[in-house]
Amino acid sequence: MREHGVGALAVLDGTRLVGIISERDVTGRVIAAHRDPMLTLVRGAMTRAPRTLPAHASLVDTLQLMLEGRHRHLPVMQGEEVIGILSLRDIPTEYGFMYQRSREANEVLPFG
Repeated sequence: MREHGVGALAVLDGTRLVGIISERDVTGRVIAAHRDPMLTLVRGAMTRAPRTLPAHASLVDTLQLMLEGRHRHLPVMQGEEVIGILSLRDIPTEYGFMYQRSREANEVLPFG
């Protein structure tokens, strides 16, 4: 991941998505758990059955899913095929601010 400058990778069994492994998985499930990174298998550190996005998902739905689920990376699917991984960093910061302001404006505030 470091060599290619990516924060997450899809884990496949053939062409079937079985998980995702991120920097966060490695630091939390390997390093912080005092496991040897050279001996720990990907399947022992990955997030199994991750949430995914269909390729046709709107940016609004994507951002909502990522923020509510606290996901930094989500595999993007075309049918059953992984065609990419979307990172929260791929979504422009300004769009995130607009989304947050929109959510706050739509919340019903109690009268008191």
